[in-house]
Amino acid sequence: MSAPLGELIALLEARGLLRGIVPGVGAGAGSVAVAEVVLDSRHVAPGALFAAVPGERRDGHAFVPAAVAAGAVAVLAERLTDGLAVPQLLVAAARPALALAAAWRHG
Repeated sequence: MSAPLGELIALLEARGLLRGIVPGVGAGAGSVAVAEVVLDSRHVAPGALFAAVPGERRDGHAFVPAAVAAGAVAVLAERLTDGLAVPQLLVAAARPALALAAAWRHG
């Protein structure tokens, strides 16, 4: 079962975590259906929201194009990735935004 991205957008805004939305192409970002939240681009399936989190050894932002190619319908990130056709939710801090997104989708 999926949920509209607009619900997560509202939660991120309410917590002061959302810096901006880059809408992508097609339908409005809020109406995009999200099936799951994924941190590892190797586990992205169609319908996923990919969370790009900077790490000590690897930066999740480097894997955004691969996640979108694997079927991610939206991206949660601290930085913009140019040339994506999916909505990007730009946040001040990826880790707390990921925690909120995971609780939203996986309860």
